[in-house]
Amino acid sequence: MVTIHSKNWTSLENRQHYPITIQLGDHNPWEVNAMASVAKPIYMLGSLTRSEKFMDQLKSSDVLRISYNNKIVARLELKGVSGAMADVLECQKYMQPSLPKSSQ
Repeated sequence: MVTIHSKNWTSLENRQHYPITIQLGDHNPWEVNAMASVAKPIYMLGSLTRSEKFMDQLKSSDVLRISYNNKIVARLELKGVSGAMADVLECQKYMQPSLPKSSQ
């Protein structure tokens, strides 16, 4: 799951969906239908992905940009993400056998 939040996104409506674009470095952008979660003062957008390509791009990129209506609404430096993502993926591999099987 990818989540981003900002105290400035006060126009977000809880459980509403927003079409956003995520661009990782110089890679082609990802079009995502993110759902808002509001618990004032936190305003958050989230989207579920299991794409290895997305994770690989996240690990290798130096910046992440989020756009809504063709306007950049967030820009995050990704310094140190590569090592952290490697740890997350290793943890997922370790935990995978103990997770319940999906019914889908």
